[in-house]
Amino acid sequence: MSVEAAVAYFDATLRTVAWHRHGQYDLTAAEAFRAGIHARLDAMPGARGIRQARFVTDFADGRAQLPGESVSRGLCSVASASSTARASTSTRR
Repeated sequence: MSVEAAVAYFDATLRTVAWHRHGQYDLTAAEAFRAGIHARLDAMPGARGIRQARFVTDFADGRAQLPGESVSRGLCSVASASSTARASTSTRR
């Protein structure tokens, strides 16, 4: 599964867990769910895809309303990280 798809799925899951009918996002519920996922990931060191799963777990945000928002946020993050890496490489020369 691509990182973008994983972020969209995790965003949707957090939204289900933490968004309440009265229009409030329950950050405590979201963080409790995230902590549970982290505990499961910590129990699987070295498993295939574990680094991606940790990234997605940290990066996801249940306040995203649409999958496209999740994907674009992920792409912007990757682009930002890429440009930061290029900038630090060019200053070493």
